[in-house]
Amino acid sequence: MNINGWLVLLFCGVISYGQLTMAVERFESERFMKKMGYLQAKLHAVEEDMKTTMDNSLKERKEASGVEKLDPTYETNVEETYDFSTKEIRRKARSTEEEVQSVQASEEGRQVSSCRQAPNKSGKYMIQIGENTTPFEVLCEQNTRFGGGWTVIQHRFNGTVDFFRNWTEYRDGFGDLEGEFWLGLEHLHLLTNNRPHELLIEIKDFKCKTGYARYSEFEIGSETDQFKLTKLGRYSGTAGNSMENNKGFKFTTFDRANDNLEVPVNDDLPVKD
Repeated sequence: MNINGWLVLLFCGVISYGQLTMAVERFESERFMKKMGYLQAKLHAVEEDMKTTMDNSLKERKEASGVEKLDPTYETNVEETYDFSTKEIRRKARSTEEEVQSVQASEEGRQVSSCRQAPNKSGKYMIQIGENTTPFEVLCEQNTRFGGGWTVIQHRFNGTVDFFRNWTEYRDGFGDLEGEFWLGLEHLHLLTNNRPHELLIEIKDFKCKTGYARYSEFEIGSETDQFKLTKLGRYSGTAGNSMENNKGFKFTTFDRANDNLEVPVNDDLPVKD
């Protein structure tokens, strides 16, 4: 097995790399959605109050215009009441919108145990697997064809990051979550060892044709086990079942060969058949 281990790399995009998004876990954040639902309902109620106030004020104006001798004081009172009511309702609307934005901001920055607990919005979140583990930052993807709640573990799309790396770098991770990156084998082990996971690989070629490979189960061992691919579930998809032949293999880099295979010296590394 080569430096990229059991990662399926199909080339595409602007340069010579494909857009590859590997993700684990999916679920909706019920607590966050309930909170947002409440705030949206509150905002809707404020908007309805504004509409009712405006309708009533217009009705009073029409009734007042039918009086032959309109009392100027009455007309002024109607105008002042209307202006005060609309300003107050608009103030409430702005306050509610700010509360919605505040909840969204706080939810994005909060610490979660997995992307399934993150808000229904793609972005970076701090994850802590257990009480005695150090939190680390991940990219949560909520907008795949298979729904949200996926933790992105690798993203390659424009060739700006060199993936020909040594063992330490693949263990610890490299790149930038806002660009190309590899999350790291140690983090991947913590994620998959903590609870059952699925694996999703999405690819796109030069002609923008897309494909995917999905596995119902996915787990790797610890560094003591050389990050062996210990579990790989049922395959479904359109990109081909290239991962199947890597089940049970240990991870390999150019400076640590764990599969007795010759490691290519260039960066266009094939997947072992």
